[in-house]
Amino acid sequence: MRQLYFAGGESTVIEEHYDILDKVIEMGYAGEMEVRYNSNGIEIPDRLLEQWSHFKLVRFHYSIDSIEGMNDYIRYPSVWEHQLKMFKRLDEETSNNVEVTIACAVNALNIHYIPDFLKWKLTQNFHKINMWPFGAGGINYHFVYWPPHLNVKVLPREFLDKTEKKYEEFIEWWTENYELGVPVWHKGKVSREKWLDAAYGVKRLRGMINFARSEDWTRRLPEFREYLSKLDAMRGTDFRKTFPEMAFLMDEPDE
Repeated sequence: MRQLYFAGGESTVIEEHYDILDKVIEMGYAGEMEVRYNSNGIEIPDRLLEQWSHFKLVRFHYSIDSIEGMNDYIRYPSVWEHQLKMFKRLDEETSNNVEVTIACAVNALNIHYIPDFLKWKLTQNFHKINMWPFGAGGINYHFVYWPPHLNVKVLPREFLDKTEKKYEEFIEWWTENYELGVPVWHKGKVSREKWLDAAYGVKRLRGMINFARSEDWTRRLPEFREYLSKLDAMRGTDFRKTFPEMAFLMDEPDE
């Protein structure tokens, strides 16, 4: 065995997860083994940081989908102030064998706001979170395919036009500031051409727009509206207020 992968299930709040790590350390295998996580960052206690320091490599994929109230809405009942503390803890208090990447699940609620998320990340002066080459120094992404009414293909063409324009404006800014995601030990070693060619950088952003345009699923907008209306009623949240640019999607079309 060379890797332990805790794929969701929020292992950091499951006691047996800590027992497993302790056992691997006790048996003397930790120095030969990688540990990998997908996590919402609910808890990162001191004992976990100490356990991680024994392993060959720890890959922590931090599941964050947007910033501030938008992330709290998508990953309810997330609290952004807590996530900021976890970002700081992961960036400043983990040992050198820990790699941290942001794992963003791209869906109908956040695709328009990815440039805002990216700009926030790039201006945080992180030391180790998604630094080059991970996500081209920005963010790592994967798509939400189910439920279908949260798939990016559900969005109408006129809204995707606005989203694409927003992406192109951001790409222009990022191209001029790409070194914000390049750590000091890579300074001068990453050319603009190499950065532009990175798999999860500019090409990925444009690819996400192309994927959203690849099929028209707007017939599912009634499901979209019903789903979010029910969520708001149960949670006491307000989609229109949290995502003002998308509020019009909640309006029933005229007959």
